[in-house]
Amino acid sequence: MDYKGVRWYKSDLHLHTPASRCFRDRGVTPEQWVQRCIDQGLDVVAITDHNTGEYIDRIKEAAANTNLTVFPGVEVTCSESKVHMLVIFEKDKSTQYVEDFLVSIGIERDRFAADNAFSRRTTIEIANIVKEKGGIIIPAHIDEFNGICNISPNSREELLSLSNIDGVQVVHKMFLNSDVRNEDIEPVLLEYYGKNIDHEIYRGWKTSVRQAVQLKKAILTFSDNPHEHGDSKHGLWGIGQRYTWIKMGEEINLESLRQALLLPEHRIKNDFESENHPYTLPNNWIKSLKVSNTELNESDFEISFNPQMTTIIGGRGTGKSSVVRFIRGLFDMSSDLKGLSSLQNEQVNFFKLKDGDDGVLKKDSEIEVILVRFRQQYKIIMTEFEKTSSKKTVFYKFDDDTKEFKELEESNLLESFKLDIFSQKQIYEIAKNPNALRERIDAPIYEIDETKIELFNIKKKFMEQSAKIRRIESEISRKSKVIADINEKKELISSFKESGFEDLIRKFKEYSSQRIELMNFVKDLEDKKNHLSSIVGKMNLSEKPDITNFNPQYHSELDQIVNETVSEYSQINLLIEEAERRITALINEYNTKIKDSEWRKKYGEISNQFNTTKEDMARKGIDDLSKLEKTTLELSSLESNLRNISTFEETLSGEIEKNDAIKEQYFSRREEITVKRREFIRSVIGGSDNIKIEVKPYRDKRHFTDSIRTVLQKFSGFDEDINKIVRRCLHGQDVNSNISLLVEEFIQIRNENAGDTEFTGRMINVIKALNDEQIDELSLLIPEDEISVKYKPNGSSEFRVLTNASAGQKTSAILTFLLSFGEVPLILDQPEDDLDNHLIYDLIVERLKKTKEKRQIIVVTHNANIPVNGDSELVLCMDSETSGIKVLCEGPVENDSVRTEICGVMEGGEDAFKLRSRRYNIN
Repeated sequence: MDYKGVRWYKSDLHLHTPASRCFRDRGVTPEQWVQRCIDQGLDVVAITDHNTGEYIDRIKEAAANTNLTVFPGVEVTCSESKVHMLVIFEKDKSTQYVEDFLVSIGIERDRFAADNAFSRRTTIEIANIVKEKGGIIIPAHIDEFNGICNISPNSREELLSLSNIDGVQVVHKMFLNSDVRNEDIEPVLLEYYGKNIDHEIYRGWKTSVRQAVQLKKAILTFSDNPHEHGDSKHGLWGIGQRYTWIKMGEEINLESLRQALLLPEHRIKNDFESENHPYTLPNNWIKSLKVSNTELNESDFEISFNPQMTTIIGGRGTGKSSVVRFIRGLFDMSSDLKGLSSLQNEQVNFFKLKDGDDGVLKKDSEIEVILVRFRQQYKIIMTEFEKTSSKKTVFYKFDDDTKEFKELEESNLLESFKLDIFSQKQIYEIAKNPNALRERIDAPIYEIDETKIELFNIKKKFMEQSAKIRRIESEISRKSKVIADINEKKELISSFKESGFEDLIRKFKEYSSQRIELMNFVKDLEDKKNHLSSIVGKMNLSEKPDITNFNPQYHSELDQIVNETVSEYSQINLLIEEAERRITALINEYNTKIKDSEWRKKYGEISNQFNTTKEDMARKGIDDLSKLEKTTLELSSLESNLRNISTFEETLSGEIEKNDAIKEQYFSRREEITVKRREFIRSVIGGSDNIKIEVKPYRDKRHFTDSIRTVLQKFSGFDEDINKIVRRCLHGQDVNSNISLLVEEFIQIRNENAGDTEFTGRMINVIKALNDEQIDELSLLIPEDEISVKYKPNGSSEFRVLTNASAGQKTSAILTFLLSFGEVPLILDQPEDDLDNHLIYDLIVERLKKTKEKRQIIVVTHNANIPVNGDSELVLCMDSETSGIKVLCEGPVENDSVRTEICGVMEGGEDAFKLRSRRYNIN
């Protein structure tokens, strides 16, 4: 995917052509040579034939219509022990230029490419001449024959210390390990060269590499294109067999290469370190922003961003921060400024329709962002702005086949595409309240989200179980009353026994129950008959099949089959109708037999006797017979309740144990969050020399205070009592036990069983009014972890609490942490305010260089350390001469116009920069 700014190129800067006498197949054409480079996936090459530039123009011509960048150069043989040095010039230099250079160092034209051609000048002299001519010089294969290992140690160190010797070519990876043993070296060299290498020889190779590493030179790996594996001659096969990934600008040039060599840690990856492409695009990054028809600009304003680090620079009033505000507005991130009323107001007053001095939008303004999510490009266009804050947002997805953006019917891009935006004031506010970091710590830890969801479900289960226990306890509390009611009912029933009516009642109830059984049976028969009757009404067949359209030869046969089937079905239908009649008769017969049965006679006798006795007693003023029936039923119900209560008593302890286990599970899972936070902090800043972040379990006083007030539903007042609660609970190490004791005291107060208490009368009334659910909430209340940040001042050996630090120290500590993790795009608006240059260079710049390998960073700044020493992949220089927002120039630091603008805007101009440099008097 194409994008603005520097990127990685697969480079082989030590290549020979048939112009070198040791190139085996001298019939190879320039076109074949270029094609081999392309086939090997090379982006950048340098032609470095031995002491000649003969093939440079031919190769450049063959590569003219390809994407291969060709640097002209030469491999010079120097006087000292025939040491080889790679010299590379700007792309536009020709064969003539390189040959003129060879003449200038003492190699005659008639000696070009000769086997014994060499310059009588020393390596240092040649290096100085190359510097004067603006070229780049690289000591070739320093751990091999004809390398700088062949010159004296002092001369070698002097050469490597030159300001224009920024990189060296290394052949053998093992020499980068200073502790490598001879017994490990010798078999490798034997296999590589096919012969034993004398100890004194390879010791010099090893020493040369060690010196280059100590002097922090870029370690480069190139092929020197052998004809085949192990062959000392050159050929096509070896092109690209060894290579170095070099980070350079879109417009590859010698200055871009020079800048890469100056920052080897971040711009050079040899094939020892990275065989494959050393950089993977982030999953989410912003590719461009386009703003049209606003109060700020008459014309469109459009900028592109690099997926790594983009720096936006410019003087006051150039619209640097407006870029951030447009992005914040499109993604509706003003809520991130909560607690910062001035910043929030600035954002709201900026991103709205023009209204007096506020607002930069018009009704037909248009804001367009192209973003990349998992390598798929999307476009978001926001327009049709209204005063009610409504607007129209349309989403598009790039079609790789048609190479066009196609509108999506719906999208959740604004919710799913996450990004972080911080201004200096936001960072400083976090520094004043380090607990605000907790949300930032939790965000990238996927397990914490899962645990929080699980905690919610466990809490819900605890609340349900607590309610169940209360219901059980409520039932058990009724036991004594149920027993008293049972005894009362039994006494009443006993009085009826003494009256002699008990046996009559028993028989009446017995026969009544039997009657119900017999009636239920006949009711079931009637239900079956009704079901059959409903079927009979649906049994008539529809019309017979119409066979008149069939072939006449089948009419007779099919007519017979259909008629036989209809006839047989008619018989079946008659049987069903007969079954309905027979069931009706059966029911009538059953009812008649029951009515005439001896059982029915006996039931009638008992029923008549019961009713006669009941009426007789009523005439005498005794109507308790019906009450006896009711009392008997009530007694049965009460005895059933008592059995249930006994069951509850047996299960209560188990249910309480179950709830205790749920509570323990809740506390255990909550503890895992603290552990995850600590592990995460160790992983991102564990070895930091300047900042220390501690997670103190359950110690966030402010959070706990708010939580207590929420449960008590007292959001103001009661300060003295609330402070007592917080102090008691957060005292000592076992916070959970402290809270449990507090809950027990609250329960005692509610039950009027509490003795002396430290709470005021008003608070006691609040506690007495708490419901059971509030008590349950308190039982699971856990204070949040306190995030403690400490910093180490320059020159100090001890860490100090951040609250005692200066504004700059606070900001640098928090910014250091924020830059230590995360994968979503990070936008920083002038983060260096309050910071001195030392803090910016030591902390922020180094973090930026590491962070941009994992996530996109966009920085608005006025400090030169950030784009220059931070090696920004893309610098956008805003135009201070225009009334609106406009990019004056863009590109990497090596771009002349960008470099000039950085020097002018950030350093006070070239003269001021040079004067400071002279006054510092730093060699």
